[in-house]
Amino acid sequence: MSSSNETHNSDEGQNIEEIDDEEAGKYDRNESYAEETLPRQSLSREIISECISMPYRLGYGFSHAFIKLDCSDRRLSDIEILRSYIHLRFVILTGNFITDITPVSHIGHLIYLKADNNQIERVDCLNKLRFLQYLDLSGNKLTTINDLKLPFLQHLKVNENAIETLNPTGYGIPPEQFPALATLELRSNRLTSFEGIGALTTLTSLYCAENSLRDTSGLSKLTGLVRLHARDNRISRLNGITPAMSGLEYLNLRGNRISSFRAVKVLSVLPSLKVLNLLLVVTSGNVLLKLDLQHQIIHLATSTSCPQMRTKNIVDTSVLFPLLVRFTQVENMAC
Repeated sequence: MSSSNETHNSDEGQNIEEIDDEEAGKYDRNESYAEETLPRQSLSREIISECISMPYRLGYGFSHAFIKLDCSDRRLSDIEILRSYIHLRFVILTGNFITDITPVSHIGHLIYLKADNNQIERVDCLNKLRFLQYLDLSGNKLTTINDLKLPFLQHLKVNENAIETLNPTGYGIPPEQFPALATLELRSNRLTSFEGIGALTTLTSLYCAENSLRDTSGLSKLTGLVRLHARDNRISRLNGITPAMSGLEYLNLRGNRISSFRAVKVLSVLPSLKVLNLLLVVTSGNVLLKLDLQHQIIHLATSTSCPQMRTKNIVDTSVLFPLLVRFTQVENMAC
């Protein structure tokens, strides 16, 4: 296949999976496919004939092959037959009972694989797919991604697995494992830190909501980040945010444990920040400060001894950060 055609197909695959920043990685899991009473079946030629599409000309002759297979929600437990379908470029196996993904590794020119909501525990066999650009393994039983090595992978989704660390060996994820990775989705795993992610300097989008992350240390080397979605964790410190992250435009910290304006003030070093989603309530003496940056408004409820405090509308971060300096002082003063 020519590189131009592969690029075109890659773009098509990426368009299928547009990301909403607020809902990135969130799954509305359809439990019907997982009912044990439903019979499981092996993938057969008959099923494939119903699921295959997208004819593609092979080389410069008149031969054609179908390059897209969508077998979503087919109650599949055995996909051994896929070893023979070497012309496929797009494979979708969402919502089945698959435990062994090895047969897919024989499809040497695969560029798009969606195998979410299955029962897969190991995926190191996929390292044979050197042209793979998009991989979705969300809703499986993975405990690590450190055994993957995919040189052209651009988008990796492993939401809703059992990943506890990105640093199981103490050496982190080396850059040669994912040298082209731009988007990494890790929502609803068991992560407690970002340790081990620092070498993935090609990342532009990182989605890690609904984990148990305690701080942002480990992110300082991700200087290419544009979006960081870390909602609903246990983050109390922003010690990994540095001026080197000059391209960061979107930051979601809502639902964490940040409890002081001093902690938020560190974000003033981010020159490109346009969207900051954070709800922060601080009580200092008889001053209650509620900062809701999703709706761009600061509410200040105070006693009559602090009449200078009032509600302020925040239109952009250029207005926000000077106010944070003032509110840091308010935290420490006794009205």
